[in-house]
Amino acid sequence: MPSNLLNDLKLKKAKPRSRDYLLGDGGGVFLRVKPNGAKYWVFVYSAAKKRRWKGMGLYPGVGIAGAREIAARQRLQIATGMAPTKDH
Repeated sequence: MPSNLLNDLKLKKAKPRSRDYLLGDGGGVFLRVKPNGAKYWVFVYSAAKKRRWKGMGLYPGVGIAGAREIAARQRLQIATGMAPTKDH
């Protein structure tokens, strides 16, 4: 596994800043870290030539493996012409 992918240690060490920031895992998977310390998984994709964001749950409730699995299902839906679903 490439070293630039996120792992649990990197996720736990992600500290809040004055503004939201993203930690990328590849394949459209990002952890969004909020100034209040909350950490949200988001899936970023393109549809109709626009960048779209899809929430995938809170970390640590949804771990890195879960976020990757949700994103894989979302990519499959997009590939078959469907919009990503609201449920994960």
